[in-house]
Amino acid sequence: MKILKIKDSKGYFSLNGENYFEIDNITKDNLVEIVNLAFDNDFEYDENVEEVKNEAQIIIYRKILEKCKDLVSRKESIKSKINNKFSAAEEKYTK
Repeated sequence: MKILKIKDSKGYFSLNGENYFEIDNITKDNLVEIVNLAFDNDFEYDENVEEVKNEAQIIIYRKILEKCKDLVSRKESIKSKINNKFSAAEEKYTK
């Protein structure tokens, strides 16, 4: 699902891959949903940020893209740490 898109010199985000909103209208709740989408799904995005004309949109788009790409690159490590902690807690409390 494409979460971040650039079209007509503007940056957009989507929470469902269909409805897109300008990136500078994003809320903190939208950010949480984007992080969850990026972590749980195939994270698709446009990377040609230089096409965006609005400086605020460029900054917001780049930061969100950077953080999501970092999260996706560390996904397996994060899942492994969570599973290890869960296993240790389960072992501790089932004895």
